[in-house]
Amino acid sequence: MRWIMPTLVGDIVQHWQEWAVGQKTIVFAASILHSQHIIQQFQAAGIPAAHLDGKMATPEREEFLRLGGAVIFKS
Repeated sequence: MRWIMPTLVGDIVQHWQEWAVGQKTIVFAASILHSQHIIQQFQAAGIPAAHLDGKMATPEREEFLRLGGAVIFKS
């Protein structure tokens, strides 16, 4: 899938560290696979990240949002 190629994703982690570290962050992904790819990049850098979507239980979504980190939504 074209949208998960690193050249198109760019260095999202580096940009996040430069511009948004310490801030709650929402990233909208094109698909679940794309979301998982982005999450792997954040987690590899030691940054908490999770996939959230409307099919998840509300308490599960709310818990991660409360904790902070990078939140990756499948749009």
